[in-house]
Amino acid sequence: MATPNQTPAQQAFVMKVIWGAFTFSQLIYLYVIYTLQKSGAPANPNSQLQLWGPAIFDGLISIVVFWKNLSAAGLTKLFDGVDPKLAAGKAFPLYIICWGLNESVSVMGFVTAFHGDKSPMTLAPYTVAGVILNLFMFPKIDKFLRGPSDSQGPVL
Repeated sequence: MATPNQTPAQQAFVMKVIWGAFTFSQLIYLYVIYTLQKSGAPANPNSQLQLWGPAIFDGLISIVVFWKNLSAAGLTKLFDGVDPKLAAGKAFPLYIICWGLNESVSVMGFVTAFHGDKSPMTLAPYTVAGVILNLFMFPKIDKFLRGPSDSQGPVL
C-alpha cells in the first residue's frame, strides 16, 4: 500500500481516496441503470433473477471482517506495540476486502436490475445497503498512525 517514505498522514489519505472511489462507484451503477431505463432499453419483467442471497452473504462477510479486524478494538490490537506503518500496511488489504465486498452488494443489484426491469428502484435497495456499509467502514486509523509527538488535530 505505502511506499517506505510515505508519512502516516499520506497513508491515511490514500486509504480515504480509495474508500471514496469504492463508494462513488456504487452510485455510478444507479446512474447507468437510470440511463438504460430512460433510453428505452428493452426490459425483461419476467426475470426471476434475484441476488439478495449472495448480496446479504457478501455484506455479512464484510461486517465480520471489519468488526473483527478494523473496529476500534481490532485496530487497537493491530497497532499495539507495532510500527504504525507496518500495522497500516496490514490494515489496508483488510479495508480493500471489506470495501470490495460492499461494492459487490451493489453489483448484485446492478445485475438484477440489468437482467430484469432496468429500474433504478430494483437497484436502489442494494446500492443503499452497499453505501451504508461503506459509510460504516470509513477508515478511522488516523489516531493510530500519529506518533506520540504528533499533536495535530483530526485529519480527514
